[in-house]
Amino acid sequence: MKTFFVCDEKRLGTHAGEEYDQYVSVPHIPTTENITEWPDRIKQFIRELWKDDENSDERVVVVTIDAASPFHLMLRNLQFYMKGDESIAVELPNCGVPAE
Repeated sequence: MKTFFVCDEKRLGTHAGEEYDQYVSVPHIPTTENITEWPDRIKQFIRELWKDDENSDERVVVVTIDAASPFHLMLRNLQFYMKGDESIAVELPNCGVPAE
């Protein structure tokens, strides 16, 4: 199992001490312009973690998120895409609970 954290750039400091295999900070206020560039970036991170985890008994990438609602929707869409098109298992334990 590999872990990946997607965090609002203004909240990253509140997660000090938490450990993840990879993390990325995303814009505090997503716009049409910046939200469209993130799916490909995040897919690449997930692919790399998946590849690194190929000898694991529990091969999955667990993505935790603390960011605005549009990023939650994007991750849910990526989860279905990656499972169907790339056979990559992605779990989203707190997706659907947008940051306040």
